Amino acid sequence: MRIAIVGADSRAWAKIPDGEIKVKEKIKWIINQYASDTLCHGPFEDIILVSGHCPIGQERWYCVDCAETPAFNPWSDKPCELCGHHRTLKVYDQGGVDTWAEIIATELGLKKEIYPAICATPKYKGEYYEQCVKRFDDYWKKEGFEKADRGDLGSHLWEWHFKPRNIQIAEAGLEDRKFFCKECLDKKWNSLEMMLKEHPTLKNYPELCGTIDDFVLYDIEPAGSCKHCLGLRFKIPVFVDRPDVKGIEMPLYRDKQDAYNLPEKCRFCESDGAYSGGTWTLKYARKLGREVHKIIIK
Repeated sequence: MRIAIVGADSRAWAKIPDGEIKVKEKIKWIINQYASDTLCHGPFEDIILVSGHCPIGQERWYCVDCAETPAFNPWSDKPCELCGHHRTLKVYDQGGVDTWAEIIATELGLKKEIYPAICATPKYKGEYYEQCVKRFDDYWKKEGFEKADRGDLGSHLWEWHFKPRNIQIAEAGLEDRKFFCKECLDKKWNSLEMMLKEHPTLKNYPELCGTIDDFVLYDIEPAGSCKHCLGLRFKIPVFVDRPDVKGIEMPLYRDKQDAYNLPEKCRFCESDGAYSGGTWTLKYARKLGREVHKIIIK
């Protein structure tokens, strides 16, 4: 069973009281929903955590018992000064939902399938986020600018780092998915096309088509985090007089009456006010017909 956990990075959780604690509690709750308790193996033996390294995270030592960074050399015999225990692990942390999920998976001993946001361009394939940022900054400094153009850099990072990584997460284990007819359960197919080729009448009865997909994706987002609608859940009309709206590119309406009477839902957050790259991943996985859930924390 693959459990993909994605969501916003730590910067978006700064406005949520005890945001990190709430997220980690929710991650543990999610994993426990799929835990199996059998005599032949442990409860988490069949679970694989799928996620991506958040580029603002960093590798550090972590005390499993008190959930803090131990203030001592982990290679020594001296116990943690906070809890007195010796159980420490090296984890990739401080980035956001992705890396907090890695911590929980490490604590519970889960298998992990991690997709870092490495560069996918043919010329710089395999470069990490920091390397591409430095390369862009170096180029623009040669041109006489203090740092790289944010729009140019942002487009590159999305198209060649984060978007390919998000697609990998959404497609994890897709090759293991099986299709079957609910009226004849004796055979299973590797693709919907193969099943419909042998049973063309199923095209007229989609309710009889079933799938076996040991995959579920959870997107955990802070409330009001959509930068496109500022958490308002609708497209912002250009004439709105608010200090926090100035400088943001907003859609033009035909007139004020049109905007007030027919507000258009935000297509990014789907009118719930919460959005990040994790939500993009959720929508991509949903297009593939996979099970997805969105959790919004206030």
